Amino acid sequence: MIHSSHRCWCEVSLGQLHANLQAVRSRITPTCGIIAVIKANAYGHGLVPIAHFLDSEDCAMLGCAHVAEAITLRQAGVVKPILLLSSFLPEEVQNIIHYGIDQVVSSAGEIELLETAAEQLRSHVSVHLKIDTGMSRLGITPTAVGTILATLKGCKWVKLKATCTHFACADSDEAFTRKQWDTFVSAAPKDIPSHACNSAAITNLSLSRNSFVRPGICLYGISPVPEYQKFFQPILSWKSRVTLLKDVPPGTSISYGATYTTTHAMRIAVVAVGYGDGLFRHISNRSHVLIHGKRCPILGRVTMDQIIVDVSTMPQVARGDIAVLLGKQGDETITAEDMAQWAETIPWEIWCHITERVERIYLNAPPHEPS
Repeated sequence: MIHSSHRCWCEVSLGQLHANLQAVRSRITPTCGIIAVIKANAYGHGLVPIAHFLDSEDCAMLGCAHVAEAITLRQAGVVKPILLLSSFLPEEVQNIIHYGIDQVVSSAGEIELLETAAEQLRSHVSVHLKIDTGMSRLGITPTAVGTILATLKGCKWVKLKATCTHFACADSDEAFTRKQWDTFVSAAPKDIPSHACNSAAITNLSLSRNSFVRPGICLYGISPVPEYQKFFQPILSWKSRVTLLKDVPPGTSISYGATYTTTHAMRIAVVAVGYGDGLFRHISNRSHVLIHGKRCPILGRVTMDQIIVDVSTMPQVARGDIAVLLGKQGDETITAEDMAQWAETIPWEIWCHITERVERIYLNAPPHEPS
């Protein structure tokens, strides 16, 4: 029996997450570690449940963006090493050290803040030194590496664990990416672990001398490089339910703004999902849901809690039937790429946009071998 709260929900396949992680593993060397990126609520898939699952999977670290994410994981009992990929605020320094979090650093000032706080707490902190090779977001310039390494060598409490960089367009410009890589290899010390490859670089490029890789979106089932999509499958399906059916005559305006008017008699269904659940309003009048395995156009504007769809050719549709927003039903599939095209955005944002009121249900965790 479906719980009464399941008017709108996501199903997340942990078994498929495992398979995607193995697909990453198959593309790297046996000694290369995986930093599984789970920032932004695990790309909308659920921070704590995904982290708990990955805690016992084949990955070396978990990658977060904010100190609050890392604290949430530690308080939830996650023990795997955590790397903060973004910069930090001065008031967050003590929590970074207290919760045993690795921190990406991009300046001498950040290192000094960490050293002072770590000395006060009498606790070491590990850092990953970021080198800016063309992203122009975080990182020191390649020419500053020697100076910063000297600063780190003089620290008692801050320990350098790795160097890293970030590729700006590994999915679209191989020449620019290889230029970034060459810059990084030239600037980074050879005797310190390093990491650079995101999902696109993991699938698209053969780059040696990576101690770690940082898969993000490919773990959740999308390859940024389309020819490698066959190796990954989405782990999330998004579903809702039909709450009401109506027969309307020609000339009936639909939803706010009357942006759609029927040209013939139609049967319409109200589905319990809207922009309050994260469905982009921009997909109004240009997208579909799946009901009984058939594509049903969304009519009129997406509202906060409901949409209206055309089911005129489907007399079998009834209240309570499942409508699929993302995922497979019958022989039809709607992907995050499809929805991103309708919304004129990227699949990353589609997942991250799904709000907290949409319950995540976790399925199909594979058995783990006893240690």
